[in-house]
Amino acid sequence: VGLVRVASVGLVRVASALCSMLSSVVAYISGFVPPKAPAPNMLPSMPYILANPAPGHEGVKRKFASSEFFEVDSPVMKMQYSEVVWRTLPAVPLPAEIVSRYASSSMAVTGFEVDLLRLNSTSGVEPVHAYDSYNHHYGVSLVSSAARLKLDADGRASGTDYGHGKVLEFEVQEDGKAPPQDARLHQSFIHGNGQEHRQIFHGAPPGYAQPLYAPAQFVFTPMQISTNDGTAGRKGGSANPWLLPRAKQLGVPEHPPYAPILECPCTTRINRTALKVTGDCRPEPLSDLLATNNPTCQTSTYVGGLNCCRDGGFLLDADQAPPPFVDEVFFRFRFYYEDFDPERHQSIDHVEWAGNGCDSGCNGDCPNHCKHIEWDVVQGVGSHEGADVAAFQSTFPAGDMLAAKCAPTAGQCMDGSKVGREGFKLIMAAAHCHAPNCLRQELRNKDTGEMLCRGVPNHGVTDTVYDEAGYLSTPPCLWGEPKDGLLPPPVLLKNTTLQMVTYFNSTYAHPGQMGIWQMKAARVV
Repeated sequence: VGLVRVASVGLVRVASALCSMLSSVVAYISGFVPPKAPAPNMLPSMPYILANPAPGHEGVKRKFASSEFFEVDSPVMKMQYSEVVWRTLPAVPLPAEIVSRYASSSMAVTGFEVDLLRLNSTSGVEPVHAYDSYNHHYGVSLVSSAARLKLDADGRASGTDYGHGKVLEFEVQEDGKAPPQDARLHQSFIHGNGQEHRQIFHGAPPGYAQPLYAPAQFVFTPMQISTNDGTAGRKGGSANPWLLPRAKQLGVPEHPPYAPILECPCTTRINRTALKVTGDCRPEPLSDLLATNNPTCQTSTYVGGLNCCRDGGFLLDADQAPPPFVDEVFFRFRFYYEDFDPERHQSIDHVEWAGNGCDSGCNGDCPNHCKHIEWDVVQGVGSHEGADVAAFQSTFPAGDMLAAKCAPTAGQCMDGSKVGREGFKLIMAAAHCHAPNCLRQELRNKDTGEMLCRGVPNHGVTDTVYDEAGYLSTPPCLWGEPKDGLLPPPVLLKNTTLQMVTYFNSTYAHPGQMGIWQMKAARVV
């Protein structure tokens, strides 16, 4: 089962109470309430820098806006080498103190941290190397007590598949007290949700938050690939090579530091005659994939990607037995929060776009949703940047990222009907593109030529956890107030023309690659 913890326990609770009493005395005497000190990070070694710092703030480590936090662990995943876990895990209750405090009010979530950990018989837990367990992506939700997850006839989580798996659906509980009409009952935290997840800053700027009424549960849907065969240390070298299916034994570097199976090759375990790929390759200018006849567009040329990565399956050929070793890993999330105050907080909503020319993350009434959000980097196909640099672009109206409407239970949704002529403004933007060969991802206002965000990955160079060679993370963009060391938010109208371009190294072939902007935005008021 999952575990939960809060910041104020034991001596910390006593210290917190004393600080609160002191603050009250100071406030009574002077009328001034001093701001709370930022909490120490869950991952103190992370640099948490931005891709778009304001001048004079280059290289400055970002801090979370709230001092209070709670932590929650996902259920443990027991996995053998090459095994895929891609399903919604059992819900985990939030800490009782949180549930009680916000039983009839809203919590403002201002950011989160995340790590992948392993159960360890000697030290309890330890961080997991990227070369042992690879996170392709995940979905994470905090859910109100006034809502519940929709289930299908087989008791599984329901939701529309926008190419990244199901975007979960929730509904209002019918047997409880009706929530306030404008209450948010579900919030999703999709912001750099792949292997880059733990090295990047996931915090909103001061004054912005994701409100949630009566928070009660944590719901987690990972897509995790185990690449741990039980042997100690780094794999991929001549002394400890990767166990690979035939589809990955050719066309890869001689001793790749990354696990080639993370690209979800179609092995002989896949019935090719039953495989049906909805390529959903869209015409220019939405996407280049149809014009270039990318292999991902047709079942006959599809060689790897999400359609060959199935929950409970193994990424080895049928005649290859997975090593018997079972790894036990889980995710730990820390959520930073404070009391929601509509006078102090502006709500931020999720907007997203994939290089396939479609919305890859909306769970409202979303007319431009994806059915397929990956492509192949074809070996030797270059671009204007060079013979070994592939480029994939999508040009689209900013309003296409908005939903026609959003229900209170829609956690990944920005309601276009509430965005007026003044438009909406970007607050956070994270580039989601995969190891090992993503070079950069850009988002530009094509009407003005302004570069809105330029995400350049930091590629690992060692065997040390969080800095593994062959893997990457990309600093996000963040906008806010100059006093907070941030650039002002770019304002977009519904008819603003945006263009995203994702660049990959094409020295070797890489199927199942992605380019997605996962963003948070607020209405201009």
